[in-house]
Amino acid sequence: MQSEKENSESHKDLKAKEALGIIRWAYSLLYKLEPKLTVVTTLTAIIRGIQGIGMTYIITRIMDMLVKSVQDPQAQISDIFPYLGTLLFFNIIVSILGYFDFTSNREFSTKIDYKTEIILAEQLTKLGISVLEDPDVNNKIFRARSSIHTLENYYKQSIRVLVYLIGFIVSLGIILFYIPIMVPIVLITSLPEYLIDKKFRKDIWSMYLDNTEKRRLAGENINQLTVTKSLPEIYVNGAYNFLLKKFVDVSEWFTEKIVRIYKIWSLTARSAGIISDLGTYTGYVLIFKNLISGVTSVGSMFFQIRMIQSTQSYLSNLTSQINNVMEISVRIQEVYDIFQMKGQISNGSVPLPRLREGPKIEIKDLTFSYPSKDKEVLKNLNLTINAGEKIAIVGENGSGKTTLVKLLCKMYSPTRGSIRINDLPLEDLRINDWYKNLGVMFQEYNTYPQLSVKENITIGRSIEGKNLLETTQKEAKLREAAEGSNVLDNIMEFPNCWDQLLSEKYKGGIRPSTGQWQKIAISRFFYRDASTVIFDEPTASIDAVSEYNIFNRIYSFFEKKTVIIISHRFGTVRNADRIFVLKDGEIKEQGTHLELMQIDNGTYRTSFELQKKGYE
Repeated sequence: MQSEKENSESHKDLKAKEALGIIRWAYSLLYKLEPKLTVVTTLTAIIRGIQGIGMTYIITRIMDMLVKSVQDPQAQISDIFPYLGTLLFFNIIVSILGYFDFTSNREFSTKIDYKTEIILAEQLTKLGISVLEDPDVNNKIFRARSSIHTLENYYKQSIRVLVYLIGFIVSLGIILFYIPIMVPIVLITSLPEYLIDKKFRKDIWSMYLDNTEKRRLAGENINQLTVTKSLPEIYVNGAYNFLLKKFVDVSEWFTEKIVRIYKIWSLTARSAGIISDLGTYTGYVLIFKNLISGVTSVGSMFFQIRMIQSTQSYLSNLTSQINNVMEISVRIQEVYDIFQMKGQISNGSVPLPRLREGPKIEIKDLTFSYPSKDKEVLKNLNLTINAGEKIAIVGENGSGKTTLVKLLCKMYSPTRGSIRINDLPLEDLRINDWYKNLGVMFQEYNTYPQLSVKENITIGRSIEGKNLLETTQKEAKLREAAEGSNVLDNIMEFPNCWDQLLSEKYKGGIRPSTGQWQKIAISRFFYRDASTVIFDEPTASIDAVSEYNIFNRIYSFFEKKTVIIISHRFGTVRNADRIFVLKDGEIKEQGTHLELMQIDNGTYRTSFELQKKGYE
C-alpha cells in the first residue's frame, strides 16, 4: 500500500490521459445508474452552452436591416418581421430546452445523490474487513466519502469542458474568417491565466491531500464533542476544552494556509486578466478601423465584437474549466481508486447448504500475522471443535481470541495453516453460504438506534428474507429471543414496546442503558438461530444475575449447534463442554472446568481463583 506522501506525488502528476480515463469511468458509472437522465442532461447542456452564438447572429441581421431601413426611404418595418419571427421561434426553443434542462438536472441530482451512497457502501462491503482496516485505505475512504457527493457535479463540469470547447472552436472559426490576426493574439494573451489557475489549484489540493491524517485526527476530537454517548465522561473529567483546542489548533492552522494561497492566487490572476484584456482591446481597435473605413457594417461590427468577447470568454472558461476538472479528477481519483480495489479474500466456489445442526470445525497449524506486521498473533494453532460442541476460549487481552474469530469469519486469510468446516476448506466455501450458517456477536457489537427494538433483533435473520416465517411464528420467536437474553421485561416497559426507537435524538425515542443494549444485541443471535454461533465477550456490560441466566440459556437454547464463547471472565464459561486457554497466540491448556482446575499453577486455575476472590 502506498504511503500518503507517495499518493500525494502521484496525484500531483495526474496526466490528461489519466483524467480522461477517470471521466470515462464516471460517465459510465452515472450512465449505469441513470441512463436516460445522463443522456438528456448531456445534450441539453451542450445545446444551451452554444445558443448564445445563434442568438448573436440573429440580432446582427436585425441590426443590419434597421440600419438599411434608416438609409432607404422605401424600406418597411415588415422587412424585419422574418428575423423577429426567427428570434421568437429561437427563444421558444430555448425556453423548452431550459425546462428540460432544469427538470432533468434536478431529478438527476436528487437520484444520483443517494445512489452513489449505495454503490460506495456496496463496494466497501466487497473489499472486506482486511482491506478496510488498513490505515492508508482509511485515509482514502475519508477523502472518498466527501468526493463521492461531487461525482454528479464532476460529470457536469466535464460536460462544460466539451461545451466551452465547441463554443471556442465555433467562435474562433468566425474570428479567423473576419480578423485572422486576432487568433494568435487571443491564444497568447490567455495563456498566463491558464498557467496561474493550474498552479494554484494544484497547491490547494496538495494542502488537503498532505494533511488528511492530521485533519482526520482533529475531526475525531470535534466528533466526540457532538456524540451524546461521549459527553458525560468529557464533561465530568473536564476534557471539553482540551479536545476542542486540539480541533481548533489544526483547523486554524490549516485555514490560515489555505487562505494565504487563495490571496496570492487572486492577486496574480488579476494581473493575468489585464494581459488578456489587452488582447481583447486590440481586436476592438481593428474592428473599429474596418467600420470607419466602410469595410464592415454596424451589424457585422457588433457580431465581430461579440465573437471576440465570446472567443475570449469561451477560452478563459475552457482553460479554467480544464484546470477545474483536473483538480476534481484528483479528488474523484480517490473514489475511482476505491472502486478499482479488490478484496484480499477470494470468494470460494464450493456451496454449503443451510445446516440445521452445528458443523465440525478443524483448525490445523494456524499461524497468522496482520498485513504489514511481523508479529505472529496466532502460532501453529491446532483445535478441533466437534459438531454440536460448546467450547470456550479464554485468555488475557491481546492473546489472539478476537483475531481467531475474524479468521473463522473469513475476514482474513491465514498466513499458514487451514480451517475446515465439515471437512471442507473454509477458503473454498462460498462466503455468503458460510455466513448463512454463522452468527457472531463481536466484542464491539453493533447498535442500531435508528431502528425499532423489533428491527434491532430481527435484523439478525434478515438474510433469510421477509417471508421465511409466518407472522405468529415470528412474534413467538421474537419473544423467545428476548427472553433468552433476559431483556423481555425491559422491552415491555418501553413506551412503544417492540416499536420503540432506541435514541433520544428521535421523537418518542429513549436511550437504553449499556447493559440493555448488550442484551438486545444478544437477542439478535438467539433470533438468528444459526448452526454456528460465536459470542465474543457477550456479557461484558451485564450484571452478574443476568449474565448467569444468559449463559445458562445459551447452553440450553443452542442444542446441537456449534457454539464458541470468547471470554476473559472465567466463571462464565465453566459449563462449556471444553475450555481452551489461549496465551500469546498459542493454546496452553485445554479440558473441562474440572480438569483444568486440577492443574497445579495452571493459567486457568490461577486466573479463575483470582477472579473468584474479586467477587468475595
